[in-house]
Formats: sequence, C-alpha cells, structure tokens
Amino acid sequence: MQPWRSSNNGDGHPDDASSWIEIGSIRSIHPVRRTVRVQARNEHEHEFTALTWMRVRFANQSMLRCKVAHVKITDRDVLITLTPGTPRDRITDMRGAHIVLLAEECHEPPESEWPLPALEGMTVVDANASVLGVVTTVYTTAENHAILVEKPQGGELLLPLIKEIVLSIDVDTAQIQVGDIAAYVVDEEE
Repeated sequence: MQPWRSSNNGDGHPDDASSWIEIGSIRSIHPVRRTVRVQARNEHEHEFTALTWMRVRFANQSMLRCKVAHVKITDRDVLITLTPGTPRDRITDMRGAHIVLLAEECHEPPESEWPLPALEGMTVVDANASVLGVVTTVYTTAENHAILVEKPQGGELLLPLIKEIVLSIDVDTAQIQVGDIAAYVVDEEE
C-alpha cells in the first residue's frame, strides 16, 4: 500500500463537508525533512497523540491521505513527520491546508486528574502556606495543563499542572498547594 493517496476526499469517505472535523491548520512546511508544523485546534489537541494517518484538506477541497512517521507535540504546535513515500511536491502544497478527521473518528478528550473547571478563582499557596496568588485562567494542552496565577502584589505567574509541582488541590477550601516551582514557573517579570 502506498503511504499517500490523493482523491476528492482522501480515501473514499463521504464528500459531505459536515462529515469532516478540522483538528488543525498547517502553519509551515519543510519538504526536505517531510515535516509540517500544525496549529492544533484547542478542543482537538488530543487527537494528535495517536495519529498514524493524516488527512489534509486543501483550499480547493481536494484531500490527501498521508502516513505519519512521527508526531511531536510542543507547547505551541504539533510537528508531524511524514513517511518517505509522501511526495515532497505534495508537502510543498500543504501550507495553509487543514488536517481533518471524520466525525466518527474523533475521540473524547482524556479525563484530567485535576478538576479543571473548578480551579479558576482558587488560591495558590506554597508548601509553607504563603499565598502566591489566585488562579485567573486554566489552559489545557495536549502535554499538560497550566494555570495563570495573579500575584497579590501585581503581575502573573504561569504554572504547569504537573505532579512535580502540585502537592494538593482542595476543592472544599478552594486552595492549590504547590511545592518548589522555581524550575517550572514562567513569571512575567523575568
């Protein structure tokens, strides 16, 4: 089987536009390395973790189905390397195209071990119970989630929600206790 196929819809699936869900847009390409950089749609970032085939929908509504060799998810983008059988000239045409899945192929986002909707408004304290600030925004990404914390003296901190930092989350007291954040924190003052 060839590692790519070009057709009206990629592989014989319905042409009905409502059957397809856009999960990301191709921002940049590197034909020599057969890589594309994708801006994932927030609600579909998780779809890229197990991607083995990629369907690309071009502006003219034609589609191309390509075999995926490797996926690397960063904090801003998804870097996808295609197999050597994908023609480089087709990769060149991908800039600005969209990655799509059939609606029935979409997966539910993974459950988070953190109660994400409840985190906004919670107080963040360190291991000594000193107040670091209040959570103003919760960010969800494919790698890990993060919280934006408004500091009492002004300014903000961006903290990843990872086990290395979060000691406990108490919904009843609306408090998040964190350990040593020095290696992980992004402080707007830095």
